[in-house]
Amino acid sequence: MNNRISTGQIILIVLLVLVLTGTISLGAILEGFLYVILGIVVLAIIGGWLFRRRLRKMAQQGQQRREQYSQHSSSKREGEVTVERRAVKEREVNPSVGEYVDFEEVDETKED
Repeated sequence: MNNRISTGQIILIVLLVLVLTGTISLGAILEGFLYVILGIVVLAIIGGWLFRRRLRKMAQQGQQRREQYSQHSSSKREGEVTVERRAVKEREVNPSVGEYVDFEEVDETKED
């Protein structure tokens, strides 16, 4: 059996004690809950609006990429094959390091 008191139960006990001692009124507690609920609703509306805006922007970017691809591919004739290669970057060896030697691994198994 779990005899631990949850955080929600502690909050309810504290609020009950404050109401019973007259430190805080029940109306003030309800007003606080109203503000919390109102804040959650406002955040949900703003979050939904931002999400839809971002989704629309991503859809537009995807549409632009598809249009660029179709323009690029439409300039070729049907069945034409092209190979596009990127420039190979030369290795830069620092001359102060010394001479560069490319070693090749040799298999040295002996046959009897």
